[in-house]
Amino acid sequence: MDDTDARTPGAARTEGRGAAARAWRLANPERARESRNAWRERHPEQARALTKAWKDAHPERNRELNRDSARRRAAREKALAAGRARARDRARTRREADPDGVREYKRRWYQAHPDKAREYSRRYYATHRAEALQRAIRYRDRHPEATKARVQDWASRHPEYAANYQRAYRQDPEKYAKALQANRDARRLARRLQAAALPPKQIRRTPAAERRANQRDADRFFTSPDVREHYKQYDAFEFALDTHVRTHAADLRTRAQQHIDGRARAGLPAQTLHDALFVQAIWDVVATGIPVDTLTPEDLTRAVAYVTQTHARRRREQQFSKVVSTVQNYTKRHTDQLRKEADLENRARAIAGKTLLDVDVLAHRIAFDLVKDRLNLQGLSEQDIAKALNLAREAHPLLFDTTQTGPVTSPPAAMATPSRQR
Repeated sequence: MDDTDARTPGAARTEGRGAAARAWRLANPERARESRNAWRERHPEQARALTKAWKDAHPERNRELNRDSARRRAAREKALAAGRARARDRARTRREADPDGVREYKRRWYQAHPDKAREYSRRYYATHRAEALQRAIRYRDRHPEATKARVQDWASRHPEYAANYQRAYRQDPEKYAKALQANRDARRLARRLQAAALPPKQIRRTPAAERRANQRDADRFFTSPDVREHYKQYDAFEFALDTHVRTHAADLRTRAQQHIDGRARAGLPAQTLHDALFVQAIWDVVATGIPVDTLTPEDLTRAVAYVTQTHARRRREQQFSKVVSTVQNYTKRHTDQLRKEADLENRARAIAGKTLLDVDVLAHRIAFDLVKDRLNLQGLSEQDIAKALNLAREAHPLLFDTTQTGPVTSPPAAMATPSRQR
C-alpha cells in the first residue's frame, strides 16, 4: 500500500481544496490579488508575522525572489527610460520642424485645460524649484525691459497688493518710525542743498541683473587665464587709443576729413567725422604692434565709446574750471560794483516780496551773467554752473559782506510806493 492510499479522507479533501484554490488564483489573478490585499489590510500583524516566518524558513528562495524582482524592476525602469527618451526625441524633432505649430498647440491646450496646466506647473515647480528660479533669473537678465513692463502692468492691475503691503509695513512701529525719519532727513538735506545752490544728491541703485552680471564677470576673471588675458589686452588697447586720440587730434581730424572726401568722390556712403577719425586712430594703434588677438569688434566699439565719453568729460571739466576761474577773476576786479548791484537786487526782491539772498551769492550770479557770453558752456548743465559759482564763492569767502541775510529794512517810501502827487 503506497503513501497515496495511506492518506486519510480529510487530508485528501484538504489537498483537493488547496489545488482548487491554486487553480482559481491562476485563473483569476486580479481578484486573487485584491483578496490578498484586503486580507492584509484586515490582519496587518498576522500578515507581517506570516511573511517573516516564510522568509526565515526559505532564505534561499527569498533571495532568489528578491533577485528576480530587482531584475524585473530594472527592466521596467530601463524600458520606461527608453520610452521617455524616444518621446523627448520625437518632441524635439517636432519643435524644430514646426515651432509655431507646437506653440499654438500648447496655447490651445492651456486654454482648454487651465486646471491641469496650473496643477502641472505647481508639481513641476515643487520638484524643480531651483532650476525654475535660475531659469526665471536668466530670463529677467536677458529681457530687462519686458520684465519691467510686465511688473508695472501687474502692479497697475493689482493696486490692492501694494496697499496691503504698505499697511502691513506700517503696523510695525519701529520700521515705520525709521522710514519716516529717513524721509525727513532726505527732505532736510534737499532743502539745505537747494539753499546753498548745490545740485541734489544723486544715488544710483544697481539693479539685481547688473549685480549678477558683475558677479559672473568677476568669477570668469578670477578663474580663467584666457579671460584675464582678454581684459589685459582690452585695457592696453583702450589706454593706447585714448592717448593717441588726445595727442594727435589735429592730424587725425585732417586724415579723417580726407577719408570722407575720398569716399564722396568714389560715390560710397557718407561717413561721419567721428567715425572716420576713430577708424584712423584704431589703425594707427594696431600698427604699433600691441596684442589684440583676443579682442572682438564689440570690444573695439566699447573702447571707442569709452574714449568718446572720456574726452567729453575732459572738455566738460575744462569748461567747468574756466567758469570758476573767470568768475573769480571778475569778482576780484569789480567787487565794489558787484556789491552795489547785489544791494539793488535785494531791494527789488524786498519790494516784490521775495526772499533776500546773501550779497556774495547775488554778486557771483551777476558776475556770471556778465561774463557768460565769452565762455563755452555747451557741455555744462545748470547744476554744473551752480556748482562752479559755489566753488568761486568758496575761493574768497571774505570778499563780500555775507552777514546781510534775512529780512532787510523797509525800502524808502519813495521806492516802496509811487508818489500820488501830480
